[in-house]
Amino acid sequence: MGQYQKRIIDIHNKRYSYQDMERDAFRLRQRYSGLLKVESFGQSRQGRRLYCICLGNPKARKKLLVDGGIHGREWLNIQLFMAILEEYCRKYQTGIYRGIPYRRLFQKVSLFVVPVLNPDGVQISQTSRPRWKANARGIDLNRNFEPGFGRGRETRPGSQDYGGEYPYSEPETKALLRLLEAVRPCGVLNYHEAGPLIYYTSPSAMLDQVAGVSHYPMVRETEGAYGSFGDWLESRGIPYCTLETCRGAAPVKHWQYYETWYRNRKVWLAAALSFW
Repeated sequence: MGQYQKRIIDIHNKRYSYQDMERDAFRLRQRYSGLLKVESFGQSRQGRRLYCICLGNPKARKKLLVDGGIHGREWLNIQLFMAILEEYCRKYQTGIYRGIPYRRLFQKVSLFVVPVLNPDGVQISQTSRPRWKANARGIDLNRNFEPGFGRGRETRPGSQDYGGEYPYSEPETKALLRLLEAVRPCGVLNYHEAGPLIYYTSPSAMLDQVAGVSHYPMVRETEGAYGSFGDWLESRGIPYCTLETCRGAAPVKHWQYYETWYRNRKVWLAAALSFW
């Protein structure tokens, strides 16, 4: 199904935007209507829709959540996410991973993918302030969660690290919590761009599988909570790991896309298989 059709995702686009993602998500849904569901689960501070793309059986007992784009300047991963989704769709009927056909794997463990949680920040990074991490109000969404809230040094809105006046103050954070309540994932792959490595707090079978296929070194976090999404997941006992792709400070040069693709193209398969 679609394996020999022209690809929708332009992997050579050096500034893949939120608008590109939104357009491509609906093109993928149209081409792979039996496989993909695209739904909005909220809006950003500036009114951009937040999307979750489901691949496989939306009613599967086990669901794997993959999220990215929580920091504005980390937009290379958006392109990566969309390309991985397209690759899995193209091979849905014929692909096999470690003896398990894709169609069986994703019927039992479905994927719920959030390509970008902070579209306003992406827009700011790509148009005016390249190093911008926060949302449109100057709140770092990855410091806006309750566990460890307020431990950061920043005390006012800005490009990074300010967690806000109180936990879950931002519409993007609230929307993600609603999505988590609806999906109830068995595991979460939390993507950033300051690696290449994997941060984790607690060991898990998913972590072992992901590290084994990506070959990213693992770094255990021991400093306690800082109001991050990972801290929230740890406090709820949800298996997760934070994959830091690319080298150097984001935004990175587009040439890093190709190595990042090579390392991550089977990561979601490996994570899903860990819950098989």
